[in-house]
Amino acid sequence: MINAQAGTYSAGPTETTPEAESSTQIITNGAKKVSCAGCSGASEIGYIGCSAAGTLTFPAISSTVDTTTSIRVHYTNGDSRQRYANVIVNGVTKLVAFVPTDGDRAPKTSVLTVPLKIGSANSIRFEGYNGGCGELYDSLPFRRREVLMDSSSQY
Repeated sequence: MINAQAGTYSAGPTETTPEAESSTQIITNGAKKVSCAGCSGASEIGYIGCSAAGTLTFPAISSTVDTTTSIRVHYTNGDSRQRYANVIVNGVTKLVAFVPTDGDRAPKTSVLTVPLKIGSANSIRFEGYNGGCGELYDSLPFRRREVLMDSSSQY
């Protein structure tokens, strides 16, 4: 990071990468952990949406400031067409498209801009869109200086 006024620079913020399959995440309604050869931790969360309306929630997302920030969603989608999911952050719903990947060998990344509030009461929930199944979620990398996970999260 450059401070032009002082004429100094420092290393940029580090990243924290909460895993979808961490015990601190909330997995409901049929969503479940599945193996994934190319994913960090060798697993991810699948069956989001579908007939049982599975969800994945990252609770207690902390931010040091009120901000709008970008998060990257690491996922796999073995279909030949893109899938969609609703991503709800602090009550704001975004529809996100996830393009096909090469099965579970090479997860891809979708970027989403979200509003966060100062403190640790932020949450990010993934659910199906229009009765369909969402993709399989691996992790959510964030810039650590801007967004911090609860200290009980694995990263």
